Amino acid sequence: PLTIVASYGFILGHFGSPILGLSGITCATLVVQWILLFSLILIMLLRGTIKKYHIFAAGYLPDLATSKYMLTLGFPIGIQFGGEIAAMTAGVYMMGHFGETPLAAIQLVSQYTMFVVMIFLGMSQALSILISESLGRQDIEMVRRYQQAAMVLFALVCIVMTIFFLGLPGKLIQFYLGKTATAAFSYYAKIFFALNVVFLIFDGYRNLFSGALRGLHDSRIPMRIGIIALWFLSIPISYLIGFVMHGGPIGLRIGFITGIIYCACWLWIRLKRKIHFAV
Repeated sequence: PLTIVASYGFILGHFGSPILGLSGITCATLVVQWILLFSLILIMLLRGTIKKYHIFAAGYLPDLATSKYMLTLGFPIGIQFGGEIAAMTAGVYMMGHFGETPLAAIQLVSQYTMFVVMIFLGMSQALSILISESLGRQDIEMVRRYQQAAMVLFALVCIVMTIFFLGLPGKLIQFYLGKTATAAFSYYAKIFFALNVVFLIFDGYRNLFSGALRGLHDSRIPMRIGIIALWFLSIPISYLIGFVMHGGPIGLRIGFITGIIYCACWLWIRLKRKIHFAV
């Protein structure tokens, strides 16, 4: 809500701010992120449930050995996220070669897709934390139970997502654009909604398995699997189907999904092996 209010002020020049237009969105986001940062620091300093951990009691200089271990574990995660986002960005650039209509259609569908992705990422983060705690207690049975519970919750979200994406694409388009969508735009958007059902199912499992592996302190192999899947499978196959085989925007999207499916399958195999050897 604060971002919405701040954007309204900076974009249109309300509340005494200058009229910044679209630049106001970036300005509003910056202001709100600073507010969030200082709010979190204050909570860590003052809130009783967190204060008992004495986070700042030993001073503000980090322990070098601990920092090195965190960097060793965290750097591959950053490379994985960055590499995946870069591959998806490359896919958008490739889509742009087919004109404004399919590019705008995939962007609209991506807005709804990202909403679902954020739910999956939240579940992935929660699974990572819970599995890490169980691993610390050497409770491998709870690791299995958390992973199974997450997959069930994920399946429920997928059912709801599928109902909306396959059953109500026209309503979703109209909610975003009103009645201004052209027939060609609606055609591409509806197909992209259907394809993104498959994309989200496998991408969701991919994020879920990656989160579970991070909880097991395994970040290097998921990073390699993700980079190989998207850069050496998704992008080349997208180009092959979309451009060489003249599959167009739809073929481009189908090609990209193949790498996501490969990644999800290999991460599942990796997770099963890690849990097996942890027993």
